[in-house]
Amino acid sequence: MIEFCTKRRMVGTILLLTSVSVMMLFFENRWSSQHKLKKAKLAAKALTNASCNPGTVTVIEPCKICPRDENRKELSFCKQTGYKEFVQCSNGKQIFRGCDIVPAVEQKTFYIFESICTVIAVISYTVVRHRRKHLDRLVADKINKQIAS
Repeated sequence: MIEFCTKRRMVGTILLLTSVSVMMLFFENRWSSQHKLKKAKLAAKALTNASCNPGTVTVIEPCKICPRDENRKELSFCKQTGYKEFVQCSNGKQIFRGCDIVPAVEQKTFYIFESICTVIAVISYTVVRHRRKHLDRLVADKINKQIAS
């Protein structure tokens, strides 16, 4: 079936699929991160109210991803969003609490993943093209030997 597709159609299809993928990334980034942020903010407020007395909270360490071992232990501050920050309550108590999902970190990890997939795709394409040229050369040599004899 693919033999009937011309290069122009294949390139057009690839460009169309790439543009649709980029548009989907844009829309998903726009809609899903806002929804996640609202949920995470509500959860973080609930955790803050439960663990600290009302008042000012000073952030000692900024929001970061919870390590795997803390996620496995199902600690209350990592359970909601998978992120934590180290804060000092107004009464002097220092605790970890859950914090909002950081869109910049999520976006960075997503683009790293997409870059790795693109590199793998380019390497795969190069290997397939090289193999195809090698097989075409073998077929041409075989035909030349048959014609020569």
